[in-house]
Amino acid sequence: KELCRRFPNEILLMVTDEGGWSYDFWRMGEVEGDEGVENRLLDERVLPTFLHDIGPILIPLILVSPTIYGLNGEDKEKNFETTTYIREYVLTLTKEESDEQIAKILRFHIRDIFGFVFVLQGDQDNTALQDACHNASQYLRRCVSDAHIEREGAKQAFLVLRRILMLHCKSFSVAGHGEMCLDPKLFIDGIKCVSKQLTKPSSDRPCAGFLEPAGSSLTECVVIVKYWLSKSLNAQQRENASGTFSLLCIILRESIEDHTIQSHELRFCLLSFISIILEPENSNVCPSILESLKSVLGVLFSASNLEHLAVDTTSTLHKLSLSLLQVHQNAYVSFYRICMATFNCFQFNQKTSRGLLNGIDDTENLEFTCNEQSQSINLLKTIISKKLDFDERLLANTMMKSFECLEMIASSGTLPFEDILGAEDFSHPHGRHRDVFSNHNEKFCIETLHKIIPKNPGGDHYHDMDTEYENFVCVMNDHPLSTDVFDYDSRRTVAHSVDSRARFLALLRLEKALASTNDHMESCPMFPKPVYELLLLVCCSRDPEESRVVASRCLGAMKKVLQEPNPTSQSNEPYVDSEAHMKVYFDNPLLAIKTKILSMLGQFLQSDCAETSLIAMKTAKALLATSDGKRSWKSLDDDVKGMLNPFVNANESSLKKEAVLISNRSLLRLKDKSGVPLDIDDDTWCWKEAIWTFRDRDNSSCNSWIQLVVCSIISCCYSKDSTYNQEDESPGFFRMCAGLCAKEASFAACIFPGVIYHLLDSEDRYHVNGKNDSV
Repeated sequence: KELCRRFPNEILLMVTDEGGWSYDFWRMGEVEGDEGVENRLLDERVLPTFLHDIGPILIPLILVSPTIYGLNGEDKEKNFETTTYIREYVLTLTKEESDEQIAKILRFHIRDIFGFVFVLQGDQDNTALQDACHNASQYLRRCVSDAHIEREGAKQAFLVLRRILMLHCKSFSVAGHGEMCLDPKLFIDGIKCVSKQLTKPSSDRPCAGFLEPAGSSLTECVVIVKYWLSKSLNAQQRENASGTFSLLCIILRESIEDHTIQSHELRFCLLSFISIILEPENSNVCPSILESLKSVLGVLFSASNLEHLAVDTTSTLHKLSLSLLQVHQNAYVSFYRICMATFNCFQFNQKTSRGLLNGIDDTENLEFTCNEQSQSINLLKTIISKKLDFDERLLANTMMKSFECLEMIASSGTLPFEDILGAEDFSHPHGRHRDVFSNHNEKFCIETLHKIIPKNPGGDHYHDMDTEYENFVCVMNDHPLSTDVFDYDSRRTVAHSVDSRARFLALLRLEKALASTNDHMESCPMFPKPVYELLLLVCCSRDPEESRVVASRCLGAMKKVLQEPNPTSQSNEPYVDSEAHMKVYFDNPLLAIKTKILSMLGQFLQSDCAETSLIAMKTAKALLATSDGKRSWKSLDDDVKGMLNPFVNANESSLKKEAVLISNRSLLRLKDKSGVPLDIDDDTWCWKEAIWTFRDRDNSSCNSWIQLVVCSIISCCYSKDSTYNQEDESPGFFRMCAGLCAKEASFAACIFPGVIYHLLDSEDRYHVNGKNDSV
């Protein structure tokens, strides 16, 4: 598979030959070069590529093997043999076997070596492994200076932390020790060791945890592990990734107990649970994720944390509750259908075996019917038990774990159950023998939760309409309607979102309140303008039809409305909704645009798409390492500022390299669309008519057009080798946004006015005169 990806032409030449597949082909093959057919040792091309790819694993494994110096220091032959492995590795990659090249390779893999050593050296029960780690450190310090190790170690501390998480995700063996089955505590101790030994500038945050000194944060780690989970190719990889996420939950619990976590970071971690448990591909690991969530909620709702943390996460707990209800519902419906399908099959076979004339008199019909019903119930009970014992244990665990998490949230007192946005309306489809399932296990039925959790007296009656209006507006603010006109991805449509469900339940609650006061409408307070506008917006939105119908019924139920309402009076532009924002916008448009960019990064950081969230995190980390990024960050709202706070770091080139840029292959495709020959060096190709009049029939959406235009402008005008290069940070700022522009059309649309304004406003007219004319 790897050969096919890296050498497609050679593979094609081999399989179309009469001889077919042959391993000899890779040892000596004929490849057509620029000067005709030449003999080439293909393994000289394959082996360096392979070794380069596995270097992050291979180099540390060689160094920590117990045969580097021999456990007793006397086995010289083994010492020489193991050192030879390093020299052969260096010789294969660099074609030179020198101490300088060895030091260069080891410097490149410092983060990988530390990642192994910091974890393995904590195994107190394995003294041989501890000695091997000590020997590996000594070998590294013998080849690389201590000053360089300390400098690079501090600079790459966050990469060492990622390597430790990657090791937890994989199974690996060490020569002489076999496959390593390490306790999660060793990985946490390894991360703490990174924070202590690889020093970083102290965090400005009060009571910062042990991840911040390593140049990372819990938010960053969660984004990365969530991405690994989404990219899992099989059940084993997904289970390993979920285990690493559980490791982060242990760190989260420690941070909550130590009061070293901020409320914004806690809310982000809780939101990550939502995106994971609602992903259908994660159904096999859902019970373990829910178990981790249960442990986090147990710490969060403890007496010491209930006041200052749980209260700050109320809106997030609302979303989490709805997600748990949806997970429980999906698991119950699947389990119900499986059991009923088997049950109906048995009943059909029984009726078929009796035939039409079963010999039962009418007088015995009633007694026979009762016996038949009793037998049917017993049969269904047996089917449920057998399914739970063998096939469907996973669905049962999902139902029970989600039920227990919901019970903890509702019992905590921070979120009264009747305030879970009308959760009593979130019921399962009613079917036959529903009570049989609930009698088997009360956690299978969500209605049991309504009986366990006490409700406020009169909770089902709504008389105070002012309170109901206020609740509706609050819910709509916490779960706003999507204004992204570019969001057409079916995976992220509002019909499948938790916010959509929250709005629907809030509409049902408002409709019930209006119905309860229908007989006293004359005494009903004036219909507030915000409520009227929000209901109109729901009717005109892309919410599911059920929500739009309820919103229209709420409008129809009102007899007193404002005259000449203007539902669009509230502007969606964050920079022109107040005089202060207007002043900032006109005084420094670029600052306002960059502030908007950071604000959108905060939104994409919480995206359900793990890849989008990862790119947004890398982009935010790179932008906030610049002075423009820090200045724009100070202008953000408190919520977004807190969300991005873990990524505010000192100016470091290594952090700027985190940004996802346009690859060379993608750049060639962009140039090809402009019609400019690829071999011509033209730094104005982004202004060609073919780019701006996009006519690709196969992909002619507005999303593709804005992504093509913005990525072309950034790649052409803001590349490092472009003739256009100003002294300010704006070219670099926009260049680091290219990756997310290629991923999200709405972000590209946000960038578009900024790059156009910056090009037009440039004082360097001499170098960009042609570009300004084109603009």
